[in-house]
Parts: sequence; C-alpha cells; structure tokens
Amino acid sequence: MNERETVRPKRKAKFSEVFWRHEAQRKTYMRQAIALSIKSVDEGGGPFGAVVVDLNTGEVIGRGKNRVTLYHDPSAHGEIEAIRDACKNTERNDLVNCALYTSAEPCPGCLTESLFNAGIKRIYYGNSVANASAIGFADDKNWALIGTTAKKMLKQANGSLRQLLRGEAQIAFEDWKLKLDKEEYYKS
Repeated sequence: MNERETVRPKRKAKFSEVFWRHEAQRKTYMRQAIALSIKSVDEGGGPFGAVVVDLNTGEVIGRGKNRVTLYHDPSAHGEIEAIRDACKNTERNDLVNCALYTSAEPCPGCLTESLFNAGIKRIYYGNSVANASAIGFADDKNWALIGTTAKKMLKQANGSLRQLLRGEAQIAFEDWKLKLDKEEYYKS
C-alpha cells in the first residue's frame, strides 16, 4: 500500500439496514407458519400453523399444525405442536432465546405454554383474535374469561407480540370458511 491509499474502517450497518434485513427474515418465518396453516386445513385440521425459531442460529427448530380434530386432542393446537417438536428436536425442556411465529394470535392456553412453560418471549402472529372469532373460534371469549389480552400478558412478562402478514395469513381462514367437510370443534 502506498502513502496515498488509506484504509477505511468498515462501515457499520445503519439501524434501518439491519431492521429491514431482519424484517425480511421475520416475514420468511411467518410465511412458513402460514404455509403450515394452509396445509393443516387441506389435511382436515384447523387453520393454524406455527414455527419455533432459535434466535441464536436463525434455524427453524420446530413446526406444528393444528391437529385438534385429527388427534381428538383439544391441546393439539399449532403452537403447542411446534413447541413439542422444537423441544424434541433440541432435546431441551425450554425454548429460551427462541421466537414463535404463528399464523394466528395465540389463545390463552398456547400463550401460557409458550411464555411461561417454554420461556418464549417473542411472538409474531398473522391473524388476530378478532379474525379467528369471525370464523367461529372462541378465542375472544376465552381471553374475556381471564380478563386480559395476549399483548398485556406478554408486556407483563417483558415479552413482545407483533402482527405480521395478516393479509397472507387470511388465506387459511378463507380456506377454512369455504371447506364443506370441516369439523368445527368449539361447541359453545
């Protein structure tokens, strides 16, 4: 190197560059959850899917589809199935430093399992509780019974809840509404 050449220090990425790079990755994970929700409807399950992502590696470590009617198991929600799969795949009992991407805002049971039992503090969702209620799911009633919301519960636990790709997530709900041979399982 001669005297005229100068060594420029590496430029740090701007916050906006980092944010949008991560935002694109978050959308990729959400699209995987949405694809699982669409597949679940096609296979006779409910319109819900989820993935668990290890925040240290960026790897999807668990996948789940709603299997309530297929397994005759009221706890076989997409989020719970993804958590079970992630714990099995990692041989861990907790999922601290992981994020949950789910095609719909979690019901109280799924949020409790994710947040308090598995240790997941970042949750991204597609469809809202109101969207789920509009197609016959009772999540709004369940949240009203316990007197809080997912957002409030996560805030109290220093977690975060964020909606992503609602329009794309609606596809599974539309498929569910049009499905003639579906087995509805909230009989209230």
